Amino acid sequence: MKLKKIGTVTKYKSFKDYSWPRFFNADQFHPKINIIYGENGSGKTSISNILKSVSQEKDFYRYFPEKAKVKIDNKDYCYANRAWQDNIERGSFLFFDREFVDDNVHLGRSRGTQQNEQEQKSAKLIIEFD
Repeated sequence: MKLKKIGTVTKYKSFKDYSWPRFFNADQFHPKINIIYGENGSGKTSISNILKSVSQEKDFYRYFPEKAKVKIDNKDYCYANRAWQDNIERGSFLFFDREFVDDNVHLGRSRGTQQNEQEQKSAKLIIEFD
């Protein structure tokens, strides 16, 4: 699966009335690799939340967009009235975000499953990719 375009995002966190043509000077993302980066508060996490929601990884919490539209492969996925018209298969995207780091990168804490210990989930991830 490949994210092609973030069409619109309306009334969601830092996005009041986002539309693709006002922010990008290309019709779609680069065909091979894309990195979403920006200053604090620029909407990186909001975009990640939208993609996590459409891919059934994690639903919206506390804040919900009024509308959102993303193009994945050659299909548009639309969100309105707190629901997606259609979803993509769970696990279709891999998110390298704070939660991924917490789950898979040893940060100097003791490893284990008790409170204040870090449980590493990367072994399961490697098996799934293998």
